[in-house]
Amino acid sequence: MYKLKISFLEFIADISGILKYEILKEKYNPDIPRTIFIKLDEDKRYKTILAQAPEYPGLITVVKNKAELVDKVNDAIYTYFGVPRYIAKKWSNQFFPEGSGNSFKFEASSNLAVV
Repeated sequence: MYKLKISFLEFIADISGILKYEILKEKYNPDIPRTIFIKLDEDKRYKTILAQAPEYPGLITVVKNKAELVDKVNDAIYTYFGVPRYIAKKWSNQFFPEGSGNSFKFEASSNLAVV
Protein backbone atom coordinates (compact mmCIF):
# COMPACT_ATOMS: atom_id res chain seq x y z
CA MET A 1 0.00 0.00 0.00
CA TYR A 2 2.82 2.41 0.88
CA LYS A 3 4.61 1.86 -2.46
CA LEU A 4 1.36 2.45 -4.30
CA LYS A 5 0.93 5.86 -2.61
CA ILE A 6 4.48 6.93 -3.55
CA SER A 7 4.01 5.78 -7.12
CA PHE A 8 0.73 7.66 -7.35
CA LEU A 9 2.30 10.82 -5.92
CA GLU A 10 5.20 10.54 -8.35
CA PHE A 11 2.70 10.10 -11.18
CA ILE A 12 0.80 13.23 -10.12
CA ALA A 13 4.09 15.18 -9.87
CA ASP A 14 5.08 14.04 -13.36
CA ILE A 15 1.71 15.00 -14.81
CA SER A 16 1.81 18.44 -13.18
CA GLY A 17 5.36 18.95 -14.51
CA ILE A 18 4.29 18.00 -18.02
CA LEU A 19 1.26 20.30 -17.89
CA LYS A 20 3.37 23.17 -16.53
CA TYR A 21 5.87 22.67 -19.35
CA GLU A 22 3.18 22.51 -22.04
CA ILE A 23 1.48 25.67 -20.75
CA LEU A 24 4.74 27.60 -20.53
CA LYS A 25 5.86 26.30 -23.91
CA GLU A 26 2.78 27.76 -25.57
CA LYS A 27 3.01 31.03 -23.66
CA TYR A 28 6.73 31.68 -23.72
CA ASN A 29 8.83 32.66 -26.74
CA PRO A 30 12.11 34.37 -25.75
CA ASP A 31 13.98 36.74 -28.04
CA ILE A 32 17.55 35.45 -27.74
CA PRO A 33 20.23 36.20 -30.33
CA ARG A 34 21.74 33.19 -32.11
CA THR A 35 25.31 34.40 -31.58
CA ILE A 36 26.83 35.92 -28.43
CA PHE A 37 30.47 36.94 -28.06
CA ILE A 38 32.05 36.02 -24.72
CA LYS A 39 35.29 37.51 -23.41
CA LEU A 40 37.34 35.57 -20.88
CA ASP A 41 39.48 37.17 -18.17
CA GLU A 42 41.62 35.01 -15.91
CA ASP A 43 41.80 35.93 -12.24
CA LYS A 44 45.11 34.49 -11.07
CA ARG A 45 44.50 35.45 -7.45
CA TYR A 46 41.33 33.36 -7.09
CA LYS A 47 42.24 30.88 -9.86
CA THR A 48 38.99 31.47 -11.73
CA ILE A 49 37.93 32.63 -15.17
CA LEU A 50 35.46 35.48 -15.60
CA ALA A 51 33.29 35.06 -18.71
CA GLN A 52 31.30 38.09 -19.80
CA ALA A 53 29.49 39.37 -22.88
CA PRO A 54 30.54 42.96 -23.66
CA GLU A 55 27.37 43.52 -25.76
CA TYR A 56 25.09 42.54 -22.87
CA PRO A 57 25.96 44.24 -19.57
CA GLY A 58 25.31 41.87 -16.69
CA LEU A 59 25.69 38.68 -18.72
CA ILE A 60 28.54 37.34 -16.65
CA THR A 61 29.61 34.11 -14.98
CA VAL A 62 32.63 32.75 -13.15
CA VAL A 63 34.10 29.32 -13.87
CA LYS A 64 36.90 27.38 -12.22
CA ASN A 65 38.18 25.92 -15.50
CA LYS A 66 37.32 25.81 -19.18
CA ALA A 67 35.59 22.45 -18.76
CA GLU A 68 32.72 24.24 -16.94
CA LEU A 69 32.55 27.00 -19.52
CA VAL A 70 29.76 25.70 -21.79
CA ASP A 71 27.32 24.83 -18.99
CA LYS A 72 27.91 28.02 -17.02
CA VAL A 73 27.72 30.30 -20.07
CA ASN A 74 24.50 28.64 -21.24
CA ASP A 75 23.02 29.11 -17.78
CA ALA A 76 24.10 32.78 -17.77
CA ILE A 77 22.61 33.39 -21.23
CA TYR A 78 19.24 31.86 -20.37
CA THR A 79 19.16 33.66 -17.03
CA TYR A 80 20.06 37.00 -18.63
CA PHE A 81 17.25 36.71 -21.17
CA GLY A 82 14.72 35.62 -18.54
CA VAL A 83 14.18 32.04 -19.66
CA PRO A 84 12.66 30.10 -16.75
CA ARG A 85 14.98 27.34 -15.55
CA TYR A 86 12.25 24.76 -16.15
CA ILE A 87 12.06 25.72 -19.85
CA ALA A 88 15.85 26.03 -20.26
CA LYS A 89 16.33 22.47 -18.97
CA LYS A 90 13.80 21.13 -21.49
CA TRP A 91 15.38 22.89 -24.48
CA SER A 92 17.44 20.71 -26.76
CA ASN A 93 19.50 23.63 -28.05
CA GLN A 94 22.56 25.07 -26.40
CA PHE A 95 25.21 27.63 -27.18
CA PHE A 96 28.59 26.15 -28.10
CA PRO A 97 31.89 28.04 -28.29
CA GLU A 98 33.81 28.70 -31.47
CA GLY A 99 37.28 30.21 -31.30
CA SER A 100 40.21 30.12 -28.94
CA GLY A 101 42.22 32.33 -26.66
CA ASN A 102 40.35 34.92 -24.60
CA SER A 103 37.42 35.54 -26.92
CA PHE A 104 34.76 33.05 -27.95
CA LYS A 105 31.73 33.26 -30.18
CA PHE A 106 28.91 31.20 -28.67
CA GLU A 107 26.60 29.99 -31.42
CA ALA A 108 23.19 28.38 -30.85
CA SER A 109 23.09 24.72 -31.87
CA SER A 110 19.63 25.04 -33.50
CA ASN A 111 16.76 27.46 -33.83
CA LEU A 112 15.96 28.96 -30.45
CA ALA A 113 12.46 27.68 -30.01
CA VAL A 114 10.87 25.61 -27.32
CA VAL A 115 10.62 22.00 -28.44
